[in-house]
Amino acid sequence: MLGFGRLFKYEFKAVGRVMLPLYGAMIVSSIIFGLTNLINSGNESGVLTFTSAILYGLTVMAVVAFTAVMLIQRFYKNLLGNEGYLNFTLPVSINAHIGNKTLSAGIWMILGAVAGMLSVFIILLFMVTPGEIARELGYIWSDIKLADSAAAAKLVLLIVECIVLAVVWCGEVAIKIYAAISLGQQWASHRVLGAVGAYIGFSIAESIVGGILQAVVPIDTPMDLMEGISDYAATQMMLLIILVSELILIGIYWVINNRLLEKHLNLQ
Repeated sequence: MLGFGRLFKYEFKAVGRVMLPLYGAMIVSSIIFGLTNLINSGNESGVLTFTSAILYGLTVMAVVAFTAVMLIQRFYKNLLGNEGYLNFTLPVSINAHIGNKTLSAGIWMILGAVAGMLSVFIILLFMVTPGEIARELGYIWSDIKLADSAAAAKLVLLIVECIVLAVVWCGEVAIKIYAAISLGQQWASHRVLGAVGAYIGFSIAESIVGGILQAVVPIDTPMDLMEGISDYAATQMMLLIILVSELILIGIYWVINNRLLEKHLNLQ
């Protein structure tokens, strides 16, 4: 456990040196966009607003791109590249390495999403006052209470469940990518092509299995639930099925990673 803690601390700091400045740039660019939009609200040209909007869009794209790059690069470089010779001599298990990379990637994906939502909220504050936002939220809350007297408890539970599901989904995305990379490194001369092919293969397999389950156990789709969200029991069942499915996928991809790294390691 101590070894895992040290691994995670080092990994988190290494990724943070790249991602935190990008998050800061995105927040700053959102403030610039909000200010220019407010200042030029009555100006027909709006060149400054357009420029700041482009800047904000580019920083958002940079955050998304670098999150994906760091997620892939850290795993490949540290475990399957030259650094793998050193990392696999550390007194920690294969599972510790997999858990470290997956947890770190999942956390940074979540932090990126939080930073993105914060930047959007900052822009929104330049368009409407906090009082207007609070008033609109109050109207929405009143409508929910009228529709269901137990709305407060249900809404809180639903929010918590969605957050948990988002965290699990981020972990599943990360470990799926890692499983594809681990499988791709079996082809010494076509590692990248092998990894891409493995990822596509995993995705196709998930779609096929999901389609079979949908046919065997007919359930409402997420779109159906959005259209009829008042069916609280159906919503809970859908979230539970998704959560269990994601956990099963994490287990499958974890085993694939473990076996390939332990039994078929092919360092570059």
